[in-house]
Amino acid sequence: MDAIRTEVMRNRFAALVEEASIILYKTAHTTFIKQTQDYQCAMCTVEGEVFAYPRSNGVATLVGLSLKPAIDWIGVENMRPGDVIITNDPFSTEGMCTHTPDIFTLRPIFHEGELLCFSWAFAHVSDVGGAVPSSISPSFTEIFQEGLRLRPVKLFREGELNEQLKDIISDNCRIPSETWGDIIAMCSALSSMDRRIIELVERYSVDDLTAGIREVLAYGEAKAREVISDLPDGSWSFSDYIEVVAGQPLLLRCTMTVSSSDVLLDFTGSSPQVQAACNFVTGAAPHPALVRCFVAYLLSSSPEMPMNGGIVRPIRTRAPKGVIMNAEFPAASGNRAASYTRIYDLVLGCLNQAIPEALAGGGGSQAAIIAASVTDPLTRKPRVSVIQPLIGGSGGRRSMDGIDAIDTPFGFLRSAPTESVEHEMPFLVRRFGLVTDSFGAGRYRGGAALEIELENRSHEATFSVRGCDRFTFQPWGVAGGAAGHCGGGWKNGEPVSMIELQKLGRGDRLHLRSPSGGGFGDPLERDPEAVLLDVRDGLLSEARALADYGVVIRDGALDLQATGAARAEAKARAEPQDGLFNVGAQRRAYEIDWPEPSTVALSIGLLEAPSGLRSAVKTWVTERQPKGAGPETVNALLKEGLAQIL
Repeated sequence: MDAIRTEVMRNRFAALVEEASIILYKTAHTTFIKQTQDYQCAMCTVEGEVFAYPRSNGVATLVGLSLKPAIDWIGVENMRPGDVIITNDPFSTEGMCTHTPDIFTLRPIFHEGELLCFSWAFAHVSDVGGAVPSSISPSFTEIFQEGLRLRPVKLFREGELNEQLKDIISDNCRIPSETWGDIIAMCSALSSMDRRIIELVERYSVDDLTAGIREVLAYGEAKAREVISDLPDGSWSFSDYIEVVAGQPLLLRCTMTVSSSDVLLDFTGSSPQVQAACNFVTGAAPHPALVRCFVAYLLSSSPEMPMNGGIVRPIRTRAPKGVIMNAEFPAASGNRAASYTRIYDLVLGCLNQAIPEALAGGGGSQAAIIAASVTDPLTRKPRVSVIQPLIGGSGGRRSMDGIDAIDTPFGFLRSAPTESVEHEMPFLVRRFGLVTDSFGAGRYRGGAALEIELENRSHEATFSVRGCDRFTFQPWGVAGGAAGHCGGGWKNGEPVSMIELQKLGRGDRLHLRSPSGGGFGDPLERDPEAVLLDVRDGLLSEARALADYGVVIRDGALDLQATGAARAEAKARAEPQDGLFNVGAQRRAYEIDWPEPSTVALSIGLLEAPSGLRSAVKTWVTERQPKGAGPETVNALLKEGLAQIL
């Protein structure tokens, strides 16, 4: 490896993708890109491995994405200069696209007839048709309900627009001009990267470019292996639930195995795919959705590590066909973010066990995306827009508090300005702010919850809220920290389910609250001055300061003598925490009736049934499963149920 060339090319590559990312951001048409920043671009090799990825803007979690399925679908032998490939199909791309609103574009870059690499861009557009505005409902049961689906196909052929394909896209969405505007913004970013790569070749050479690509990927892999080598060898498992199917908590499970500088993340034991939109496809490669927490750990441990696909080379994943995180056709996947966040929690739970003193508590673990549709009073045409992402606070960390209103897996998502929301849609934002007394207590507390209250000023509006979770099971605390708080929703003061669409008449109000982060460490060891600061900031009441932290605050002033006495009394009556994690009373009670090992046995056994019958077999078994039954009983019931139904 030529150290000087590697560093020069690494910085050149970084600069050109950062520039392209800004171009896409500044030229996009819809709120979810130009405000919330759900988009990205990158450079990848001829084989589809990302070698340059932005850090400053946009989605930060797709650095390990493999673009090979889309490249292979078209075939490099069929590509020409000026071609642009477009797709949004999760199945033909083996999970490269994770749901239909994520439109991916890919452009081959040639120099004197030689294919050098590809530029890539994606954007979450606000509508691609389907049964509901924004194309996503958590209750959808199959992908046919989720709008137009395009296998990889050429949008431009040697620079010429495929007008028929453009018409197909425009005719199958509710906001064709806005969707097309986002697609052209992606094409502009692709062209920018093409131009900059050719400039590099002309300044240096094709050989220097290709060697630089190889070397920056190898450098990324080497830095990742350095970090992994510091972890102890061994295996650790962690499980958690998603609650996006009413009355049916779905178990997700991961076992992390570290051996020297290699890592295996095995999701065997997770629930099979369901007739709801929380499934997604990952294929055989280490998909970004499965490795994002581990990648975040690598980048945090070694900030100088380059952002490229080399850092995922030491990571292998195993997700059996048919489980939620590797679903089979025609599974719905619009609400897959609910599963993404829980997978992040699984890997974090494993890392907490592998690393002495642990890393962090569980976060709010949701990215509830509020979208709305109204009829424009002037044009009488539909207007569809994302209103706001509602994200819960992150977990307390080993050396600092969690972050209010933002959780680590979705730190790239930005809040849309209230002025922009009220300008683009007929809604009045009555409240958008942090919630008092909402975080999990700890030596380092969790991040506070976020809430929003919207009033409809139009004749009628349709709201969809996808990604909501943590209705019952709390975000977990770690190392003595308390569990966080659950979220909720209300329509005109009455509780509502976050699973279904909500229609609001004129003057109706929708009020949503996110979950909050779990705490890290014993709350009685928290600095009293930090408790006082939270009280003065309006994030903590004086009553909760005393109840959670043993800190006495009267009229905004700290009473240290009374605090010492209160903490001594609290420590005397405190019961020791059972284990590293505090998963909350609701989950503990649930697992008395439905033990985790039995649920894992059921999940594994159900994969032996034909995919269309798994739901029926699961219902048959759970209706007959005695509370508290062990895996042996579950396996016997599975055998009987399969015989009965098959």
